[in-house]
This record gives sequence, structure tokens and C-alpha cells, in this order.
Amino acid sequence: MPLKVAGKDGSSTNEREQKKLIALILLNEALIFIKVTWITRVSMRRRRGRRDDAEKNLIQLSLS
Repeated sequence: MPLKVAGKDGSSTNEREQKKLIALILLNEALIFIKVTWITRVSMRRRRGRRDDAEKNLIQLSLS
């Protein structure tokens, strides 16, 4: 039977380790979410910029 050492809040070291792991997992998920949304926003901005350039070129061609 594993030996449980009580912490200051009365939780065992095993429970504290589990809480740390859960916190790390949640932090990791949050960072992944931030990265994906940032990359998506940047790629959409680039795509929109290229589309705007293409529309400007079409307008210039139609006016000439």
C-alpha cells in the first residue's frame, strides 16, 4: 500500500501531482488554441491581401 503524505491543505502528494498534471494539460491546450487561432488569423489576412491585390489588378485591367 503506497504511503500518503498529507500536504498543508490535507491532500496527499498523489492528489497534488494529479492537480499539477491537470493544470499543465489545460495550459498546454490553451497554448495550442492560441497558436491555432493566431496562425489562422495571419493566414486569413494574407489571403485577403492577395485577393485585394487581384481585385485591384482586375479593376486596372478593365479600366485600361
